[in-house]
Amino acid sequence: GNSLLFMPNVLKVYLENGQTKAFKFEKKTTVKDIILTLKEKLSINSIEHFALALEEQYNIAKLYLLHEEELIE
Repeated sequence: GNSLLFMPNVLKVYLENGQTKAFKFEKKTTVKDIILTLKEKLSINSIEHFALALEEQYNIAKLYLLHEEELIE
């Protein structure tokens, strides 16, 4: 729910199909950790074509692809 927006250390991931997934993370959590968790939860066979992107809050046309070794902070 919306309460997750205000919880510290919770990342909301918006999927292409309209679903939203929330993940608790720690200082050492990487982008790859989140992608692997999504792979498991969504039964994805191959993750080579998946990435996490950061969307600008006031300009949704701007997306930034996140490198898999980046930390989620």
